Amino acid sequence: MKNIQAIVVDDERDSTKLLEILIRRHCPEVEILKVFHNSVEARDHLFSHQPDLLFLDIEMPILNGFDLLKQLTPIHFNTIFITAYNQYAVRAFKCAALDYLVKPVDPSELIEAVSKVKIFNNSLSTEHITASEEFFQSRTPINKIVIPSSTEFRFISFIDIIYIEANDNYICIYMNNGEKHVVSKTLKEVQSIFEESHFMRINRQYMVNLNKIVTLQRNENILILENGITLPISRIHKDTLLDRFNRF
Repeated sequence: MKNIQAIVVDDERDSTKLLEILIRRHCPEVEILKVFHNSVEARDHLFSHQPDLLFLDIEMPILNGFDLLKQLTPIHFNTIFITAYNQYAVRAFKCAALDYLVKPVDPSELIEAVSKVKIFNNSLSTEHITASEEFFQSRTPINKIVIPSSTEFRFISFIDIIYIEANDNYICIYMNNGEKHVVSKTLKEVQSIFEESHFMRINRQYMVNLNKIVTLQRNENILILENGITLPISRIHKDTLLDRFNRF
Protein backbone atom coordinates (compact mmCIF):
# COMPACT_ATOMS: atom_id res chain seq x y z
CA MET A 1 0.00 0.00 0.00
CA LYS A 2 1.22 3.50 -0.83
CA ASN A 3 2.61 5.45 2.10
CA ILE A 4 0.59 8.34 3.49
CA GLN A 5 2.62 11.46 2.81
CA ALA A 6 2.29 13.95 5.65
CA ILE A 7 3.37 17.45 6.68
CA VAL A 8 3.53 18.61 10.30
CA VAL A 9 2.91 22.24 11.30
CA ASP A 10 3.46 23.16 14.95
CA ASP A 11 5.48 26.01 16.45
CA GLU A 12 6.54 23.87 19.45
CA ARG A 13 9.65 21.87 18.55
CA ASP A 14 9.28 19.41 21.43
CA SER A 15 5.77 18.56 20.25
CA THR A 16 6.87 17.87 16.69
CA LYS A 17 9.76 15.68 17.88
CA LEU A 18 7.38 13.66 20.06
CA LEU A 19 4.90 13.30 17.21
CA GLU A 20 7.63 12.08 14.87
CA ILE A 21 8.62 9.44 17.42
CA LEU A 22 5.01 8.29 17.86
CA ILE A 23 4.51 8.06 14.11
CA ARG A 24 7.69 6.02 13.59
CA ARG A 25 6.68 3.61 16.35
CA HIS A 26 2.97 3.23 15.73
CA CYS A 27 2.18 4.46 12.21
CA PRO A 28 5.07 3.39 9.93
CA GLU A 29 2.84 3.82 6.89
CA VAL A 30 3.00 7.60 7.43
CA GLU A 31 5.93 9.31 5.71
CA ILE A 32 6.66 12.77 7.12
CA LEU A 33 7.81 14.92 4.21
CA LYS A 34 8.43 18.15 6.10
CA VAL A 35 8.05 19.67 9.56
CA PHE A 36 7.32 23.39 9.87
CA HIS A 37 7.61 25.47 13.04
CA ASN A 38 6.57 28.64 11.21
CA SER A 39 2.96 28.72 9.98
CA VAL A 40 3.63 31.30 7.25
CA GLU A 41 6.40 29.17 5.74
CA ALA A 42 4.08 26.16 5.95
CA ARG A 43 1.31 28.03 4.15
CA ASP A 44 3.64 29.09 1.34
CA HIS A 45 4.84 25.51 0.91
CA LEU A 46 1.31 24.06 0.96
CA PHE A 47 0.18 26.35 -1.83
CA SER A 48 2.16 24.21 -4.26
CA HIS A 49 2.97 20.99 -2.37
CA GLN A 50 -0.14 19.43 -0.92
CA PRO A 51 0.26 16.19 1.06
CA ASP A 52 -2.16 13.36 1.77
CA LEU A 53 -2.30 14.44 5.41
CA LEU A 54 -1.60 17.56 7.45
CA PHE A 55 -0.92 17.35 11.18
CA LEU A 56 -1.80 20.87 12.32
CA ASP A 57 -1.48 22.78 15.58
CA ILE A 58 -4.01 25.55 16.29
CA GLU A 59 -2.41 28.08 18.62
CA MET A 60 0.54 29.47 16.64
CA PRO A 61 1.96 32.98 16.15
CA ILE A 62 1.16 35.01 13.03
CA LEU A 63 -1.19 32.43 11.46
CA ASN A 64 -3.12 30.04 13.67
CA GLY A 65 -4.23 26.68 12.31
CA PHE A 66 -7.67 27.87 11.21
CA ASP A 67 -6.25 30.92 9.43
CA LEU A 68 -3.75 28.73 7.62
CA LEU A 69 -6.49 26.43 6.32
CA LYS A 70 -8.65 29.39 5.36
CA GLN A 71 -5.89 30.75 3.13
CA LEU A 72 -5.51 27.34 1.46
CA THR A 73 -9.21 26.83 0.67
CA PRO A 74 -10.33 24.75 -1.22
CA ILE A 75 -8.59 22.07 0.82
CA HIS A 76 -7.70 18.86 -1.02
CA PHE A 77 -5.92 17.02 1.78
CA ASN A 78 -6.91 15.44 5.10
CA THR A 79 -6.27 17.40 8.29
CA ILE A 80 -5.71 16.09 11.81
CA PHE A 81 -5.54 18.84 14.42
CA ILE A 82 -3.11 18.25 17.28
CA THR A 83 -3.42 20.86 20.02
CA ALA A 84 -3.03 21.39 23.75
CA TYR A 85 -6.55 22.83 23.94
CA ASN A 86 -9.85 20.95 23.64
CA GLN A 87 -12.12 23.97 23.23
CA TYR A 88 -11.60 24.13 19.46
CA ALA A 89 -12.92 20.64 18.70
CA VAL A 90 -16.36 21.69 17.44
CA ARG A 91 -14.89 24.34 15.21
CA ALA A 92 -12.28 21.90 13.88
CA PHE A 93 -14.87 19.34 12.82
CA LYS A 94 -17.02 22.04 11.25
CA CYS A 95 -14.16 22.84 8.91
CA ALA A 96 -14.06 19.15 7.92
CA ALA A 97 -11.08 18.02 9.98
CA LEU A 98 -10.60 14.27 9.89
CA ASP A 99 -9.73 14.08 13.58
CA TYR A 100 -8.77 16.16 16.63
CA LEU A 101 -6.10 14.99 19.05
CA VAL A 102 -5.24 16.67 22.34
CA LYS A 103 -1.65 16.83 23.54
CA PRO A 104 -0.03 14.75 24.90
CA VAL A 105 -1.13 12.52 22.05
CA ASP A 106 -2.35 9.06 23.00
CA PRO A 107 -0.79 6.45 20.66
CA SER A 108 -4.06 4.54 20.30
CA GLU A 109 -5.89 7.72 19.27
CA LEU A 110 -3.15 8.52 16.76
CA ILE A 111 -3.44 5.04 15.24
CA GLU A 112 -7.23 5.43 14.99
CA ALA A 113 -6.90 8.85 13.36
CA VAL A 114 -4.42 7.57 10.78
CA SER A 115 -6.73 4.65 10.00
CA LYS A 116 -9.34 7.18 8.91
CA VAL A 117 -6.81 8.65 6.49
CA LYS A 118 -6.42 5.24 4.87
CA ILE A 119 -10.14 5.25 4.08
CA PHE A 120 -10.13 8.70 2.50
CA ASN A 121 -6.59 8.76 1.16
CA ASN A 122 -7.37 7.86 -2.44
CA SER A 123 -9.70 10.82 -2.98
CA LEU A 124 -11.46 13.28 -0.77
CA SER A 125 -15.20 13.34 -1.17
CA THR A 126 -16.94 16.29 -2.76
CA GLU A 127 -18.84 16.69 0.50
CA HIS A 128 -15.57 17.01 2.43
CA ILE A 129 -14.19 19.73 0.18
CA THR A 130 -17.52 21.58 0.07
CA ALA A 131 -17.87 21.46 3.86
CA SER A 132 -14.51 23.13 4.40
CA GLU A 133 -15.26 25.80 1.78
CA GLU A 134 -18.66 26.60 3.25
CA PHE A 135 -17.26 26.84 6.76
CA PHE A 136 -14.66 29.45 5.84
CA GLN A 137 -16.85 31.40 3.42
CA SER A 138 -20.08 31.63 5.38
CA ARG A 139 -18.97 32.49 8.89
CA THR A 140 -20.55 35.73 10.05
CA PRO A 141 -17.96 37.83 11.89
CA ILE A 142 -18.79 38.96 15.42
CA ASN A 143 -17.72 42.55 15.95
CA LYS A 144 -17.69 42.61 19.74
CA ILE A 145 -16.27 40.71 22.68
CA VAL A 146 -17.64 40.47 26.20
CA ILE A 147 -15.46 41.37 29.19
CA PRO A 148 -16.79 40.31 32.60
CA SER A 149 -16.42 42.23 35.84
CA SER A 150 -17.82 41.71 39.32
CA THR A 151 -20.94 43.73 38.49
CA GLU A 152 -21.52 43.50 34.73
CA PHE A 153 -20.63 42.13 31.32
CA ARG A 154 -19.08 44.86 29.17
CA PHE A 155 -19.53 44.58 25.39
CA ILE A 156 -16.72 46.28 23.49
CA SER A 157 -16.16 46.57 19.74
CA PHE A 158 -13.00 45.30 18.12
CA ILE A 159 -12.83 48.54 16.14
CA ASP A 160 -12.44 50.52 19.40
CA ILE A 161 -9.44 48.48 20.57
CA ILE A 162 -6.00 49.86 19.73
CA TYR A 163 -3.69 47.21 21.09
CA ILE A 164 -3.40 44.35 23.58
CA GLU A 165 -0.58 43.80 26.04
CA ALA A 166 0.38 40.47 27.63
CA ASN A 167 1.31 40.41 31.32
CA ASP A 168 2.02 36.89 32.55
CA ASN A 169 -1.40 35.24 33.02
CA TYR A 170 -3.55 38.21 32.06
CA ILE A 171 -3.90 40.71 29.23
CA CYS A 172 -4.59 44.44 29.13
CA ILE A 173 -6.86 45.72 26.35
CA TYR A 174 -6.30 49.39 25.49
CA MET A 175 -9.18 51.36 23.95
CA ASN A 176 -9.54 54.46 21.77
CA ASN A 177 -11.10 56.41 24.66
CA GLY A 178 -8.18 55.71 26.99
CA GLU A 179 -9.89 52.91 28.94
CA LYS A 180 -7.95 49.79 29.88
CA HIS A 181 -9.62 46.43 30.46
CA VAL A 182 -7.83 43.63 32.30
CA VAL A 183 -8.76 40.05 31.43
CA SER A 184 -7.54 36.87 33.15
CA LYS A 185 -6.37 35.17 29.96
CA THR A 186 -2.99 34.70 28.36
CA LEU A 187 -2.35 36.26 24.98
CA LYS A 188 -1.91 32.82 23.47
CA GLU A 189 -5.39 31.80 24.66
CA VAL A 190 -7.13 34.73 22.95
CA GLN A 191 -4.85 35.29 19.97
CA SER A 192 -6.98 33.45 17.41
CA ILE A 193 -10.10 35.39 18.41
CA PHE A 194 -8.44 38.74 17.74
CA GLU A 195 -6.66 37.59 14.59
CA GLU A 196 -10.06 37.01 13.00
CA SER A 197 -10.80 40.72 13.45
CA HIS A 198 -7.70 42.28 11.87
CA PHE A 199 -5.36 42.08 14.82
CA MET A 200 -1.82 40.80 14.58
CA ARG A 201 0.81 39.79 17.07
CA ILE A 202 3.92 41.95 16.63
CA ASN A 203 6.14 40.33 19.28
CA ARG A 204 5.80 38.14 22.38
CA GLN A 205 4.08 40.89 24.37
CA TYR A 206 1.79 42.84 22.01
CA MET A 207 -1.00 42.48 19.47
CA VAL A 208 -2.19 45.53 17.51
CA ASN A 209 -5.28 46.49 15.58
CA LEU A 210 -3.98 46.68 12.01
CA ASN A 211 -6.37 49.54 11.29
CA LYS A 212 -4.79 51.67 14.03
CA ILE A 213 -1.24 51.68 12.65
CA VAL A 214 0.03 55.03 11.38
CA THR A 215 3.76 54.54 10.84
CA LEU A 216 6.39 51.81 10.81
CA GLN A 217 9.87 53.14 11.50
CA ARG A 218 12.12 51.15 9.14
CA ASN A 219 15.45 51.38 10.93
CA GLU A 220 14.18 51.08 14.50
CA ASN A 221 11.41 48.47 13.97
CA ILE A 222 8.93 50.66 15.82
CA LEU A 223 5.18 51.00 15.18
CA ILE A 224 3.37 54.26 15.87
CA LEU A 225 -0.36 53.90 16.51
CA GLU A 226 -3.21 56.41 16.13
CA ASN A 227 -3.11 57.35 19.83
CA GLY A 228 0.62 58.14 19.60
CA ILE A 229 1.73 54.99 21.40
CA THR A 230 4.92 53.42 20.06
CA LEU A 231 5.44 49.65 20.19
CA PRO A 232 8.40 47.49 19.13
CA ILE A 233 7.87 44.94 16.35
CA SER A 234 10.11 41.93 15.80
CA ARG A 235 11.85 41.51 12.45
CA ILE A 236 9.95 38.39 11.46
CA HIS A 237 6.61 40.02 12.29
CA LYS A 238 7.64 43.19 10.46
CA ASP A 239 7.82 41.35 7.11
CA THR A 240 4.51 39.63 7.76
CA LEU A 241 2.88 42.94 8.67
CA LEU A 242 3.95 44.57 5.41
CA ASP A 243 2.62 41.58 3.48
CA ARG A 244 -0.82 42.18 4.97
CA PHE A 245 -1.11 45.57 3.27
CA ASN A 246 -1.09 46.75 -0.33
CA ARG A 247 2.31 48.37 -0.86
CA PHE A 248 3.02 51.05 -3.46
